[in-house]
Parts: sequence; structure tokens; C-alpha cells
Amino acid sequence: MLSKSSEKVRSCYLRAVEAHKRAIRAKDLSVRATWLKIEERWIALARSYATTEALVDYGAEVRRAATRDLAFERGSELRIYEWAKIKSALDRDD
Repeated sequence: MLSKSSEKVRSCYLRAVEAHKRAIRAKDLSVRATWLKIEERWIALARSYATTEALVDYGAEVRRAATRDLAFERGSELRIYEWAKIKSALDRDD
């Protein structure tokens, strides 16, 4: 299950809004263009954070599902030492 956006994502979008407001207020076209580029970069960073978080959440969910499925089979087909090796591999932060 995917979590809500983090504070980092929210902060980036707020900064993008602020940059957009500054672009609208700017009289000089080059200054306006600069603020619009800054807005685009904040949005890109927010999307990057959101994508990374989604992948981490997905990986954690896959790990939980694999552990749950293996725990079910542990009593029937998997030997105790095999289960320990698999669980150890899943718990590593490689």
C-alpha cells in the first residue's frame, strides 16, 4: 500500500507554487522565465521524491508479502535452516 506524500514532496510543491507566483508578479520577461524554470525544477524534484518513495513502499510491500508467503510454507516444505537463510536475505539492506 502506498503511503501519503512525504513532507519533502509537499515542500517542493509549495516552493513551486511560490516560484509560479513570483513569475506572475515579475515585470521583466527574463526574470519571469527564470522563475518559471525554477518552478519546473521544484516540480521535477517533487516527482523524483514521490517516485523514490513509491518504489521504496513497493519494495517493502513485496518483502512483506514474500515473508508472509514463506512463513506459511515454512511448516510444510521449507526446512528451518532454509527459512533462516531466506529471511536473512530479505532483511538485509543491500
